[in-house]
Amino acid sequence: MPTMCGELKELESPVGGGVSTQEVRYIDRGTGAEVQRRTFWTKHRMVFPRIRVGDQTLEKVFVASDGLGREIAQGARLGDQVCLTVYGHLLTRKVIIGLRSRSGASFVMPPRGLTSGLFWYAVFSPLVLLIPAVVVGMIVGMLGGKQGTAVGLMLGVLYAVGISWWSGYRLLVAYRELARPMPSEQKSPVADLGGMSAGRS
Repeated sequence: MPTMCGELKELESPVGGGVSTQEVRYIDRGTGAEVQRRTFWTKHRMVFPRIRVGDQTLEKVFVASDGLGREIAQGARLGDQVCLTVYGHLLTRKVIIGLRSRSGASFVMPPRGLTSGLFWYAVFSPLVLLIPAVVVGMIVGMLGGKQGTAVGLMLGVLYAVGISWWSGYRLLVAYRELARPMPSEQKSPVADLGGMSAGRS
């Protein structure tokens, strides 16, 4: 299930996030003069090192956006009854898209985040994964000769498209979970027995 509910027992401060820039200067070897200057931008994913909700623990879990991560880090309170919603990114990574609390606090990914996420997985993610997936597929396929190389190429393409679209589907399913009401809080048997004893006295 993409949503886990229970007491928020542990929440380590997030690390990473933001954008770093690197400026590269190109120098003419003959004259020593600068001929071009380019700036490269690198986006860093924000990560929660450890989150424990009830008996379930997540480690090194991504968050959908830096803004959502900061809201959760600043607004979530240990001891609250919460529901944490995540989805599976590619093979093993988990990504937080929402945290709701019985206290009324709610930190969720906005609808535009769902739209951009689905677009990424449908179009850009297959392109990003295509080259390494095809290379690995062809190398493995070379063991079977020319026919094996073609099969490896096809499998690489199918993997890049399939794992990306599967991640997009999991994002959609998890986002729909945010619209569902939180499950009712269950009273402990000890508390019920205490109430019965007080009523009899």
